[in-house]
Order: sequence, then C-alpha cells, then structure tokens
Amino acid sequence: MPLTPTSSSYESPVSSPPTECDIPLTISPNLKLQEIYTIIASEIGVDVQEVLAVEDLSTLGLDSMMAISILGALEVKTGVLLPSDIFEPAAGPNIHDVLSQMFDDSHDSSRPDNSSASSSHSMSRISSLPSSNILQRDGSYDKTLFLFPDGSGLASVYAKLPRISSRVRVCGLNSPILYSTSEIQLDMEVIVRMMVQVIREQQPHGPYLLGGWSAGGLYAVEATRKLLQLGEQVDILIIIDSPCPLRYPTMPPTFLDLIAGRHSLSADVRKHFLQTINVVKGYSPSPLPSTGSMQTMLIWAKEGLEKELDGCWQNTHLDYQNALVEWLVTRSGPLDALGWDELLPGTKLQIRHTQGNHFNMIQDQNAAFLGAAITEALSRAGNSSQREG
Repeated sequence: MPLTPTSSSYESPVSSPPTECDIPLTISPNLKLQEIYTIIASEIGVDVQEVLAVEDLSTLGLDSMMAISILGALEVKTGVLLPSDIFEPAAGPNIHDVLSQMFDDSHDSSRPDNSSASSSHSMSRISSLPSSNILQRDGSYDKTLFLFPDGSGLASVYAKLPRISSRVRVCGLNSPILYSTSEIQLDMEVIVRMMVQVIREQQPHGPYLLGGWSAGGLYAVEATRKLLQLGEQVDILIIIDSPCPLRYPTMPPTFLDLIAGRHSLSADVRKHFLQTINVVKGYSPSPLPSTGSMQTMLIWAKEGLEKELDGCWQNTHLDYQNALVEWLVTRSGPLDALGWDELLPGTKLQIRHTQGNHFNMIQDQNAAFLGAAITEALSRAGNSSQREG
C-alpha cells in the first residue's frame, strides 16, 4: 500500500532480557549487542539461537520487506542505524562479523556484570520514533527532497535509492503513528499537518521538493496543498506509483493479507498498513489550486504482480472486480496520468516508467532506475527555476 514533534511511542515486545542461556558464550555479553540480536529474532519470529546459527538470515524467512522492518525497529528501539544492505550475504562480511566489529570492542570484561538490571531497563524503556531520517547528504547541499512514508510508515523504505544529487539532501519522513498504542484513528488532514510541521522545522520556507511512493504520494499531494495554503512555493512534486483516489478505490485488507503472506511483516508494520488503508479510505480530495510553476512527475512501475504471485493470481481469494487490485496485479492499460491530471490541473505533468512492480520498484537493482527518474525530475525543476529566474 501502498509522521513531528508529537512522536508516538511504543513498548518493546520483549518482556524480559535475554539470560546467559539465551546468549551463547561465543557472543559478547555487550548489552547493546544482546538487545540487537533479540530484536532481530523477535521481528523474524524465531529464537535468538536460530539467528546466531546462520550467516544468511534469508534461510529463516527474511526478505526485503522484513529487512526494512528490522532496520526501522533497530533504529527506534536502540538508536542504532545499520547499513541498508547489512542483511545481504553478497554485501560483504556476514552480519555477525559486522555487528561484532561495531559493538564488541566496547565491552570491558574487567567491569562487573550488572546485565540483569541494566538489560531489563534497556528492554522495557519507552522510545520515540524520530520524525525524520536524513537518507542522503553530502558536505554541502542547496535543496532538500522530502519523501513521505508508504503504508509501512518507515523512511527506511527509501534506503536503497542511489545517490540522487550531490547538491540535494534527501530526508525521509517517518509516520508519527507507527508505534502508537492509541486506538484513535487520525485522518489524512491531521497526519499531513503533523508531517508539514516536521518539514518546516527542517526547512522553514520554500521552495519545497516533495515526493512519495504508494500512500506516500497521497501524503505528498496533501502536503503540497497545505504548503500552498500557507503561501509557500512547491517546485517539484514526485508521485511514485500512487493510484489516484479519483480513479481507484482503496486497497482491500485481503490484498494486504496476500502480500503479508509472501513477505514477512512485523505486527507493528502490519498494523500501520491497516491504519493507512483506513486513512486512504476516508480521503476524498478536491483538485489542487492551479500552480503553473510547479513541476509534477508521475513514476509508474512497468510490471504487475503476476510474476511475484507465481502466475497463480487468478486462483487467489481476491476481488478482481476491484479496479485497484486488477491494476496492481496485471498492470493492464496505458500508464498515463490515470486521473492525476484531474486532481492536479495546471501543473507541468511529466510521466516516466521504471523497472519492477509496485512493491519491488524501490528494491535492489530496480531502485537504480527509480533513482534516475527522481534525478531527472529534480533536474527539470532546477532548469525551470533558472529559466523563470
């Protein structure tokens, strides 16, 4: 499916710290390392010993979506930001070697081991999800591209994007409701208002560069509306495989069940996907005010999900009368404006097609093609600004 200062909080699902029986003698008693292994095991749904026993976590069911979930959970619960490719065996040293190098040296065996009390405190603490992550930044930059979260709620979904520009900082926004324990359902307007506040803390005034994948594209559109209402300028809006709500219905929960069955989703991420579906269900946008100066790029994935569903999509229990389901699976028909020209009248609309399907277009080698399209969009906006200036 395919958030400010009042960040939501969560309680760690781990109710007690690992004991000496849980962590073998070959692993350092460093508390941070123990906590990281415990979180990884919890997210995958296996015992810590199983994680320690293998070098390739894909043998335990880890896939690209679960890897994103684990990276997000580790950052939130421990403050540790790991490389986006750490779970890929071909990336270099195995994960155990990398983690040992990062944390093992900090252990001082001469100090008394107060692991029980200290680890218990560490495991039960309440943490806050940072409102945003800086995904790309060189020494100096002229502009910032703000990317809104998809249904996972995590900025780390954009971690695979290649370097966009040496002059553009890329800032991913996290959802403020990802680890929320509140049962109150926030609507699109409230969530966007929270994210716009985060953006303005990073960049008080425009011109702004906004974008988002899947549900993130809808958030980006509404953030554009809000910033225009505040008298600000938006130079570029990048909508990445986001079905226009004027043309397509909301993703049915049964479709999420199908995807969750093929990609391991943590309980928190699955809950957020369902919350996002409800947000989009209640979203009925009106056309944006005509802004002739704003560049808009639509980026569509070329492929449907037929290959990922092993060609058996017709045998699933999905409602193919639902236009969104049919479009996501078969990707039939022309990939043109698909309704966005009605919602964004007067904008300079460009359309690009990139490799992959809705879910893997931001992963692995497909991310390079998506990154190239984003770079082109930013380049067009820059050239337009220079001509108008």
